[in-house]
Amino acid sequence: MNQPNKIDIELEHTSLFPTILQQQNCSLLVSTYQAGKVISIGVHDGELQVSYLDFPSAMGIAVSETCIAIGAGRQVHFLYPMHQALQDQWQGSSFDGAFISRSSVYTGNVHSHELGWGHDGLWMVNTLFSCLCTLRQDVCFEPRWQPDFIEQIGEHDSCHLNGLAMRSGSPAYATMIASTAEPAGWRNHKRDGGCVYDVVTNTSVCSRLTMPHSPRWYGDRLWALNSGTGEFGFVDLDKSRFVPVEYLPGFLRGLSFSREFAFIGLSRGRESNLFGGLPVTENPESMRCGVGIIDLTTGRTVAVLKFNSGVDEIFAVEVLSGFSNPLYSGSQQNGKDREIWSV
Repeated sequence: MNQPNKIDIELEHTSLFPTILQQQNCSLLVSTYQAGKVISIGVHDGELQVSYLDFPSAMGIAVSETCIAIGAGRQVHFLYPMHQALQDQWQGSSFDGAFISRSSVYTGNVHSHELGWGHDGLWMVNTLFSCLCTLRQDVCFEPRWQPDFIEQIGEHDSCHLNGLAMRSGSPAYATMIASTAEPAGWRNHKRDGGCVYDVVTNTSVCSRLTMPHSPRWYGDRLWALNSGTGEFGFVDLDKSRFVPVEYLPGFLRGLSFSREFAFIGLSRGRESNLFGGLPVTENPESMRCGVGIIDLTTGRTVAVLKFNSGVDEIFAVEVLSGFSNPLYSGSQQNGKDREIWSV
């Protein structure tokens, strides 16, 4: 981590947001490459606790019982639980655990997106090289899978492979913005070229999506974000179609679950050459940046945290179960927050 990047971050949240975190006994890790932060969102005595860690160009986050991996720029950083070693620092305070950055791996320029822990260690979406890969000590990365239309791996960012769903310890599904092998060809198919691929069979299971992200296998169902339309939903694998469940006012990236709740990241649009022409950007004044909580039993948004300044884009949202307000190395409490009462 570099020296702290001081920015003025102002946020607001609905009254149920800290209540749900407390009931679930969990906290959130949220990455924003635009602000160069990983944001810890927890709760103590019913009050939201927000702290910030500096990771330049932070994107993918993967959480396991023994390690937290964070993809940032050309490196992957690893944070390990140090609850006993640092108990003098957190016991008796608002914190209920401690995680410390202890190592990192240099991957080079791969435009890494999502990460996932599996039986083979850490998997990474290598967007620049249009493949899924794992890490090795003797090379920057080891390519392990690419879509069937990518015949030769190279620095082309052809399809903008971006999302990874793990199932039973192995990669199961991946999202991409277009099924093309042309270098940067995905940029010409943003509105309806998106698809979800079955990694095992190397076939598309859902197509004609708008910049999909964040596939997740949860509760015997494949969930995903149709980011360019602002829709959270699931893939009907029998009918090869996306079924919208809820609309959220932003470009959606980042999806994680805790029992009956889904936690989803929202971003405001940026330069028109990337987000221009998408359905979700047709009314830019309504777009929000933050985290929405969906009740899966009703399919409705029940709580929202919104960044009003300092943060415009969210990439990853990950649930950290069993810790309501952990301490992270280098964290700082520098946000201003207030409560809002309607969703």
